Amino acid sequence: MGCVAAADCDGFLEAITLPMVEVGLATVIPSAPAALGTFELASMALLAILGIEKAAAFSFTIVMHLMWSFPLLIAGLVLLWWTGYSRLKPQREPESPA
Repeated sequence: MGCVAAADCDGFLEAITLPMVEVGLATVIPSAPAALGTFELASMALLAILGIEKAAAFSFTIVMHLMWSFPLLIAGLVLLWWTGYSRLKPQREPESPA
């Protein structure tokens, strides 16, 4: 909060929180994996309404999407490795009761 007060940016916190909340709500709509397309559309539309130029809005959208997606991707890959899951290994058939 000190940086915001020092920069004398009234409404700065609201300005950065609103896009994240709005985009989070927009991605609830069923869409492609990782909300590709829905995320970008919602973010670009909101930033255009806020008066952000198109190039800056696109850059913000891409960086924000990467920041939201990559931690989940990395965690998933680590868990797959940790559990020993591999599509290359043949899966065992479930044993039928005798």
